[in-house]
Amino acid sequence: MPENANFAKHSRSAASHNNLGMLLARRGDLQAALDEFQATADPATAHNNLAVVLMEMGKYEESREELVKALALRRYFEPALSNFKLVQERIRQRGEPQKTGRLPQTKVRVASAEQEANELKQSKDR
Repeated sequence: MPENANFAKHSRSAASHNNLGMLLARRGDLQAALDEFQATADPATAHNNLAVVLMEMGKYEESREELVKALALRRYFEPALSNFKLVQERIRQRGEPQKTGRLPQTKVRVASAEQEANELKQSKDR
């Protein structure tokens, strides 16, 4: 078989594994998806691909974990670096207060507890 034909066959095979991996990930079978991604290319690419699917599913923390794995394998892997920045932004946005000016409930509780403690201290000092 000529070298170009062998390359074309490998490319189709890699694309098939990648497509199957995307389908499995969207169905929730993440381990099988990772196995398919790993059959397509290097492990860093496999973790990056899984991270993209997890991000699309709104599973940002899991996506970030996969990107950390990808970057541990290839420190300056541009797709993983870009996706890491994106997932960090989405995590930050999810944690921000709504634009109505309200603070997240946990911060309100802490502030209320601190205020009550200060009032109690002032009443004892009187």
